Amino acid sequence: MNVYRARPVTYPWPTAFFLVILPLSTLCYDYAPIHMLNGVPLLRIAISSLMIGAGIVMAIWAIAALKSHHTALGSMKNTSRLVTTGPFRLTRNPIYLGYTVAALGLALATNNLWTAGLAVCAAAATHLWVIRREEQFLQARFGYEFERYRQRTRAWL
Repeated sequence: MNVYRARPVTYPWPTAFFLVILPLSTLCYDYAPIHMLNGVPLLRIAISSLMIGAGIVMAIWAIAALKSHHTALGSMKNTSRLVTTGPFRLTRNPIYLGYTVAALGLALATNNLWTAGLAVCAAAATHLWVIRREEQFLQARFGYEFERYRQRTRAWL
């Protein structure tokens, strides 16, 4: 596949996936409540707050790294540079990882197993429909440089 045939994703699917799980999990919880944990609400709230904060910080850090390298923000635009520093040293998909960690933190905060399950489904859908396509595009665009990055950095964690 060459760079002219590979195209970036044209819709912000990951954002849509993660925004849809919130009302959907609330609706599911209203009809069939499934709790994650019982007892120790203070500990649950503390851990969930850390998870939500860590997820938001990871996503913002990744956005700042992309902006500082003057490259496309989001999967819908043509990437001009391969960013491998900052949060991209830890994971190839720090924004999506941030969304997932924050959603799992929200699930823990609300004690809603539906939110956790749907967050995992959103992460899987992101991987199947977005990350695979993005990586094909990056492989075509950056070739060996992306392949080396891909070999040394995990997709998620």
